[in-house]
Amino acid sequence: MGNKDLIDSEIDYFKKISLIRKPILNFCCSRIFNKSDAADVAQNVFVILSKKKSTYNESKSFYGWAFSICRFQIMAFLSKNKRSKENASYDSICHSFFLSDELCPLNQALKSELKKERDLFMREKVQTLPRRQRYFMLHSLDGKSKSEIMYLMDISSMNYHAIKLRSIRSLKSILENESNK
Repeated sequence: MGNKDLIDSEIDYFKKISLIRKPILNFCCSRIFNKSDAADVAQNVFVILSKKKSTYNESKSFYGWAFSICRFQIMAFLSKNKRSKENASYDSICHSFFLSDELCPLNQALKSELKKERDLFMREKVQTLPRRQRYFMLHSLDGKSKSEIMYLMDISSMNYHAIKLRSIRSLKSILENESNK
């Protein structure tokens, strides 16, 4: 393979990448609802395609290979995003503010009293939140599921996640201020 053939194969390869840009971006947007995140994932796919030219087998479909890389990148993004979401539970909100029941060698009656006191304290602090965040946290503390909370508050799934994150951040801020007093 001469220099001209090598240059031609490079040009052909990058033409294939440029032809697949829009379908890859559309595919990412169909799986990831935030357009900027979808564009970031698509950009990662193009970087990988550029770096992995040597592993591409020209006897196989370029589209199939590119979309398999794209699917893998989308799955990696979604799992990373899911892991980074905050959880509205006692452990995630108050892990540094209360004793862990497992580490405390108290008897069962004292543990239940501590749990009641913790619940009262949390409900008292939740009352200081704005109305929608307060309702969300009260429903969460009562053990209602996501679908029940969405129905009771008449909100969509996206609003559910936004209110959840705002509520957790606000409550953490209130608890941190309380612990600094």
